[in-house]
Amino acid sequence: MTLSGQCPCCGQSLVDVEYFFHQQTGVLIVAGASVVLSPNESLVLGMFIKGYPKPLLLSQISAEANRCRANGGITNETIRSVISFMRDKLGPIGFNIVNVGMFCYALVAKPGVQLPARMMRRAPRQVQQEI
Repeated sequence: MTLSGQCPCCGQSLVDVEYFFHQQTGVLIVAGASVVLSPNESLVLGMFIKGYPKPLLLSQISAEANRCRANGGITNETIRSVISFMRDKLGPIGFNIVNVGMFCYALVAKPGVQLPARMMRRAPRQVQQEI
C-alpha cells in the first residue's frame, strides 16, 4: 500500500518529511510518500540501507535474516519472493532493487530520483524516533 501526504499508522502529515524508516512497523517514508512493508521486507530493506551503496549477496541476506529471526528458517526462495514484492512496493516511491549478477542485489534510485542523504548515513535502528 502506498499513501501520499499522511502516515499510514498515525495519520500525521508527511509533506515535510524527507526520510523516515521504522523497521519494526515497516513504515518507509520518502519525500512525503509512504509505503508499509511486511516484516520480512522491512528486515531486508534494513540490510540494504545499512550496507548502502554496496550490493548484497543472497547468502548475506539469508544469513542475516536467519540470525535476526527467532524461528529462523527463511529460505533463499523466500528471500527472492520478498525482493520481488519489495520491487512492486518501492517502485512508486522511486526505488528499485536490481540484480547485480546471479545471486546479488542492490538498492538503487530510479532515474531522476535522488536518494535522501540521511537515508544513506544511518542504519534503521538509529532513525526510528525521528517523527
